[in-house]
Amino acid sequence: MFTETFILTIALGILVIILVLSKKPLNYRARRILLNARSTEMSVKELLELDSPRSKKRGRGYLLCEQTVKSVGHRYAGRLDAAVMSWEEVPTAHLVVERKFPVNHLPKAARQEDFFQAGLYALALLETGVSCSSTLLMIIYCLQDRAKRCMEKPSRQSCASCGDARVFVSRFNQNQLERTLERLDEVWFSRRPPRPTRRADMCRICPFGAKGTCNYELT
Repeated sequence: MFTETFILTIALGILVIILVLSKKPLNYRARRILLNARSTEMSVKELLELDSPRSKKRGRGYLLCEQTVKSVGHRYAGRLDAAVMSWEEVPTAHLVVERKFPVNHLPKAARQEDFFQAGLYALALLETGVSCSSTLLMIIYCLQDRAKRCMEKPSRQSCASCGDARVFVSRFNQNQLERTLERLDEVWFSRRPPRPTRRADMCRICPFGAKGTCNYELT
């Protein structure tokens, strides 16, 4: 009886270790995706239009930089810093990268509006036919002075492993993003007035905030 219990305990311990090791942190997974990607001059459109099975090289990750993406459904456009994409059964986005360059201090946690921005780029890719079911969003913060010294480096992948940067990773959540967009669209397209708030961070994404005048603020 003791021997059977001992063997069962050892087996359960090994199983727990295997499960822990198999669930690598998101940051580690995202860094590996970025570092293993192959830089390319292709645009998103060119990647989607690859027609020969040989040229698609299924499973190979391509690092696409400075790409303009557009959402027809929500009527916005933007320029993403970088994305890692590949051809699986369909074109797939594994990672969307957004870089931010604060002047004096690196944040201790990622700003939600930065993840929101990266999510918008992923949603725009999704609308073009790219699979984003397992897409990760990576936000890299680096001080401006430090970033200037890195501008001559040939590879942008090194940003993710640089000791001077802070990196945060989250999963792309399409449903959550679209719920937020639905609320914002009501304001942006004048279906309802903005709601008063004392939160300064909410003003950054308010269309009235850019004009410097707000008739809905609480005083």
